[in-house]
Amino acid sequence: MYKNCLFSILILVLGSSSSLFAQNIMDFFIGVPDSSVLTLSRIERTKIVSLSKNNRTVKDATAIIKKHGLNYTFESVDVKNGYLKLIGAMEGHLEMCYWNLQSGKKLVGVYHESCGPGCFTETLNFYLFSAGKYTSVPFEKIFPDLYEKILWVHQKDDFYMAYQTDFKESMTMKLPQKGKNIVVKWGSDEFLAENRQKMKGNQANLLWRDGKFLTGEIYWAK
Repeated sequence: MYKNCLFSILILVLGSSSSLFAQNIMDFFIGVPDSSVLTLSRIERTKIVSLSKNNRTVKDATAIIKKHGLNYTFESVDVKNGYLKLIGAMEGHLEMCYWNLQSGKKLVGVYHESCGPGCFTETLNFYLFSAGKYTSVPFEKIFPDLYEKILWVHQKDDFYMAYQTDFKESMTMKLPQKGKNIVVKWGSDEFLAENRQKMKGNQANLLWRDGKFLTGEIYWAK
């Protein structure tokens, strides 16, 4: 009986330790550094999770904001696919998702898009999550050099200055709710009207490859 008791305790301890770092997307929302989520404190984020974890639409989000007086709430939460979208007192939105690595670790992405008048990438942060800790991963280690891919080679020098300004300032992204790839779009209407002939497209699929992204199809889209 004594051995059986010890065995039961051991199973309980091992079970607890194995689930200690089992995280879903809402846990990541609470756990990532404040700086990547609009400087919201963990207390504020915990409240957002508690009140809006079941939201699936803008209508759901609006109802929660009015009822509880929140500044921010989830427009949608998809725990199964590891994705959420936050809206509220900002011109734009915040998206989060994560990718499972072959090593067993997870890569967490936090994307903040601002608008006014056009939309652009405010911040995009990546964190490696392992053993309960978040380690910032440099952007250049994950993302491909899109500049080298979207241009017709002979136009590169002519395009460089425009790329440094309008191209970067108008870039937006869509983190995956389904699948693993990121969609990137760039270029204001004025920029595209002037530079379209020098480009291969205004949108690209970035293909997930276990810890980094490769440039996939580049194409024209509205």
